[in-house]
Amino acid sequence: DIISVFIERTRIYSTCVVNDETSDNTKFNTAAIAESLNPKYSYTGLINWWLEKNLPILKENNSENKFKRNSFFSQIMNNSGIGGSLDEYLILHTNQTMLTKVGGSIVQTTRRYILSVLIIHSGCLPLCLAQIDVIEKNKANLGIIRPSVILSNVWKACQRIIEHIIRQKQSSGLSYSSICKLFIEKSEFLINLQSSSSSIAVHDSLLALSHEMVQKETLSAIPSESSNDIIQDSNKLISEISDF
Repeated sequence: DIISVFIERTRIYSTCVVNDETSDNTKFNTAAIAESLNPKYSYTGLINWWLEKNLPILKENNSENKFKRNSFFSQIMNNSGIGGSLDEYLILHTNQTMLTKVGGSIVQTTRRYILSVLIIHSGCLPLCLAQIDVIEKNKANLGIIRPSVILSNVWKACQRIIEHIIRQKQSSGLSYSSICKLFIEKSEFLINLQSSSSSIAVHDSLLALSHEMVQKETLSAIPSESSNDIIQDSNKLISEISDF
């Protein structure tokens, strides 16, 4: 698939980035990527067209990595601030405490990358921020207040992927470092990939829904029948994204 191709060719990025003479920004040279992917054939024009149509992120100006600019995901990655607090809260409520002790720092770094991918492409970032608001208002009762069903599903999906990595390590005899390297590279690619229209639709629905739930200081309740549809749509996205 196209993701695997790009992961295999990840080193060509250094030769495919060109400076824009009119600004300080840089952008990916999709023509150079296409040329690199098919050096022996004359299909590069078609490939370049496909890349620009289907992977618009490759032709956007990027003064810096969007992922690094986002403080929430930086906190998830660094296990700090409100992002780290949310992670710890969901780990507690999804019974994953032991899983955070497996494989050392490389596995935990991989887990946070995968978690970021799931949050971004399931459209549940508004729910994460709303859950943080509820946590901040109820610090004395965190063991009692249940998290959103959708967020629980996101964290459980991440758990299943990490369990897969553990099984892969046990069956192959490879090190965690070599196995996790591929998962991190795929995650970096997906983090910077433009979200699908389905993800954006869920994001917008959750933005409105989470505001209503924050007013009640709980994200575990289902306030309306429409929210059940949102949960189903989000779960479908989570299932699709989890196929690493």
